Amino acid sequence: MPQRLLPRVSKNRVNPPMRRRRKPCDPNDKEYMLRYVKGLLQRRPYPIYELKKRLLMKGCNPDIVEEVMVKLKEVVSEKLLNEEFLEALYMGACRKGKGPMWFRQRALMSGVPEDMINSYIDSVNWKDSLRVCVDKAKNKYADDLYKIKVFLYRNGFNESFWDMAMEMLKEG
Repeated sequence: MPQRLLPRVSKNRVNPPMRRRRKPCDPNDKEYMLRYVKGLLQRRPYPIYELKKRLLMKGCNPDIVEEVMVKLKEVVSEKLLNEEFLEALYMGACRKGKGPMWFRQRALMSGVPEDMINSYIDSVNWKDSLRVCVDKAKNKYADDLYKIKVFLYRNGFNESFWDMAMEMLKEG
């Protein structure tokens, strides 16, 4: 006879940890959906595609989700939401030492239009992000130029950044 599976109880704790359950959405409650989306946007920027995806994951009616997105676009333009998202993504890329190829892939996965991504990539300076990446590579691989080049490529920098990276390596 198979054993009955019981939940594990921690011996060190009196009460097991509380798990936060995802509150299901009433499929036809427009006001709740709009409040939920506004709450998400207060915490951090999202593109329209991500907001739709989150509402659909909550179990909301797809037709009503489209109506909510139309209401949201009346308040805030889609272009502004995408620009704020790209700005936040760029700041994160600079902090982590990621390059334009990484940035493009992340933005495309989030549903931002490709022409907007290309114009944003061309308008920003990737030198700070490259500096962070070169410092990481130098700490990890010392003077092995081949490994440093592969590291830069894995982090989203193509051959066009190699000359700048070599200058940064010579500077120290």
